[in-house]
Formats: sequence, C-alpha cells, structure tokens
Amino acid sequence: MENFLTKVEKALTLPNFDWKAAQTKMGIGGRVMDRPRGMSGQGRRGAVVLLLYPHDGQVMIVYTLRPKSLRTHSGQISFPGGKIDAGETASEAAVREVWEELGIEADEIQLIGRLSKLYIPPSDFYVEPFVGWCEKRPDFRPNPAEVAAIIEVPLNQLLDPATRQTEKRRFPAFDNAERDVPYFAIEDYKIWGATALMTGEFLERWKNILSD
Repeated sequence: MENFLTKVEKALTLPNFDWKAAQTKMGIGGRVMDRPRGMSGQGRRGAVVLLLYPHDGQVMIVYTLRPKSLRTHSGQISFPGGKIDAGETASEAAVREVWEELGIEADEIQLIGRLSKLYIPPSDFYVEPFVGWCEKRPDFRPNPAEVAAIIEVPLNQLLDPATRQTEKRRFPAFDNAERDVPYFAIEDYKIWGATALMTGEFLERWKNILSD
C-alpha cells in the first residue's frame, strides 16, 4: 500500500487546489462557509479523522451514525471526532476521539495529512479534518454512547457518480426555505452536511491524482 499512501499524500498537498469549489459541490445552497463577522465569542474547535484502511481487496472509509440521544447533529452520519480539549493539539484530539468512539489505539493510526478547515454553523465549530490510515481493518469497539452504528464504505463506491444524489429539504431552525441538499447515498444512509463536504473535498483531490 506504499504507493497508495504516496498518492494520498500527494492528493492532500496539491498546489493551487480550489478546496472551496470542491466542498461546494456537496454543499447546501446558501451555506455559510465562514463564521459571520460580529458574532460574539469565538467558534469552538474540533477535529475529525477520515480513516482509510484495506479490507477484502478494497480501500475503505469508516463513518459513524450518531445516536439520536446526542444534543448536536443527532442521528447524522459523521467521521469519528470531537472537541479539541485545552492543552491538546488538533492531531492529538483527532486520534483521541477515534479511540474514544471506535476503540482504535493511537499507534494503529498513521495520520497522512489534512483536509481544509471547515466551519459548521449549527454548532459554531471550526473542524480540522485529518486523513488517517490503518494497515489493516481495525478491530472496531464502538462506544454506544457516541456511536449508534459503524458504516464502512469502499472508496470506489463513493467515486461512483450514481452515489451522489440530491433531495429537497426545509430547515425550520433557520428560514424554513426549501433547499437542494446533496448527499452520498450509501445503502439506507444519506451522508450530507459537513461530512459530505469533507468527503467531497477528499474525493476531488483523489480524482486529480487518478487523472495524472
């Protein structure tokens, strides 16, 4: 897999890559990309990991389904991750959160690089996404308080254009306007919102490498 990891590193360091355009392809119309000026306080900081690993001859990405009991983003699909604690670096928080949510030891994860920092308006978080690698499929031990289900998706499936779909939704907590919401259709799941934006950026970077 050394050649694969070299390609991933190259994808994450592409010169002049338009990351905003890449994210916007999976963004909801009118989405706020930056924290509005004039908001009081400072946005909170979080870190997540887009975790890759080999399984049955394919490269997989793992997502988690958040329990409906959680206060924020309940019932949504996300990458493992969470708040950066005081005294932690973003990478330390990312690896810790993977351990707390999925039971994967820190020494099993190789952080390859980063995606672009993302602002999430509903929770006022700036999220720093990392891309990580495990040499083999992890022995997942999900924390039921934070993970309702583990969703393993082949990278090639996400690259299939048929996986990208759109539906109409209203957001009563905001202006209740009907908007087009892009998502990745994976079995009975819909990967949308910030997780779709981060996934979309990674896929656009990866497609640049595949076209070389």
